[in-house]
Amino acid sequence: MVETLTKTQICGVILAGGRGRRMGNTNKPLMPLGEGKLIDQVISRAAPQVTTLCLSVNHDRQAYGYLGLPMVPDDKYAYAGPLNGIVSAMGWLIDELGIAPVSGLLACFPGDVPWFPSDLVDRLLERMLQEQAELVLVEADGQLQPLFSLWRLSLLPHLLQALDEGLYGPKLVLPRIEHVLLKLQAASEKEFLNINTVEQLELAQKLNNEA
Repeated sequence: MVETLTKTQICGVILAGGRGRRMGNTNKPLMPLGEGKLIDQVISRAAPQVTTLCLSVNHDRQAYGYLGLPMVPDDKYAYAGPLNGIVSAMGWLIDELGIAPVSGLLACFPGDVPWFPSDLVDRLLERMLQEQAELVLVEADGQLQPLFSLWRLSLLPHLLQALDEGLYGPKLVLPRIEHVLLKLQAASEKEFLNINTVEQLELAQKLNNEA
């Protein structure tokens, strides 16, 4: 039987739980961009693609309050790496919202990449169904973007085991999971621009002003 999944089963998490060490421990998603903040740009693109959106946040939670989104802190491995944010979001969806692991999906978006395709989740889902995969990750211009990804909630026990073994990044669990890549070409200089340095933030401001 051909599997079908609808967007009503796809929840989303914006991964904003890191310390921002490469920018002097700055809370990157809250940095100004355009008329708002970087995370405002992320939400404007992510929210229409999923039915439920939450934030993976570990500090400065009050500063994110204006967004009106549920905030999910890391579980027992706080700040260890982005895989814990994904795992914590999965647990929250299952335990708090009652999403069934057998059918639920989690779409991930990094909190420091403001521009990405408006149909990215649809394309990830199409790839997942084509290949009957457990996980689909974006490869943009030949570079793996593991935080742009679509995960089956049924992976949660395997990911919890990986964390217990000290595997804290999505790349580290790929050998254990049936995964495929969604290979894309950036449509512009802005698309998939990861903001990790002051220079990249300045470039993002420049590109935003040129829009």
